Amino acid sequence: MTISDTAIHDNTSGNGAGVYIVASSTVVTISNSNIYQNTATGEGYGAGVLVSASGSVTISNSNISSNCGRSGGGVAVFN
Repeated sequence: MTISDTAIHDNTSGNGAGVYIVASSTVVTISNSNIYQNTATGEGYGAGVLVSASGSVTISNSNISSNCGRSGGGVAVFN
C-alpha cells in the first residue's frame, strides 16, 4: 500500500488513529504526506502511525507532528 501526497489528521481511535498497520505481510510506504493532530485513546499506542505484527513501513519526506497518545504519540512499532 502506498500513501502519497496525503494529509491524515484529526482522527481518534484506541490505537493507531492515523495509520494502523497490523497484518504481518503488510508493507506500507508513506511519502510526501502530513500526519498530524491524531489522538490514540485507551491503550494509546501510535496516535500518528502504529506498526504491529511484523508489518513494515517506510516513511520519507513526511511530517508527523502534534499527535497525542500514551505510548508513541507520533510512531509506535511492536513486533
